[in-house]
Amino acid sequence: MARNGYTTIIVEIYEAERTGGKHGRFHVRPAKDQPFAQSLDVECNSSLVERHRPGTLLRMDVKKKFRNGGGEHLYSFYKWEPEVIYEPPISK
Repeated sequence: MARNGYTTIIVEIYEAERTGGKHGRFHVRPAKDQPFAQSLDVECNSSLVERHRPGTLLRMDVKKKFRNGGGEHLYSFYKWEPEVIYEPPISK
C-alpha cells in the first residue's frame, strides 16, 4: 500500500546513454508498463545504484515533482528502503 500522496511502482536501475547534467552513469527510472513515463528519472537514495546492478527492478513509492527550471521528475524519500523484485545475475 502506497504512502499518503505517493504511488507504488516498479522502477529499474539503468545505465544512461548520455549523462549531461546528471550525476554518474547509473540512474533509476520507472520500468515498462508503469503509470509514469520511462523518460522520468527517480530522485531517491543514491546508494541504490551503488548496491545494485543495472537491470535491477525495485518496488518503491514515488510522487511527481517539478524542479525549478529543470522539469518534472519522480521522488522517493531517501530513507525508504525499496523492495528488490529482481536482481540480474552477475556476468562472467
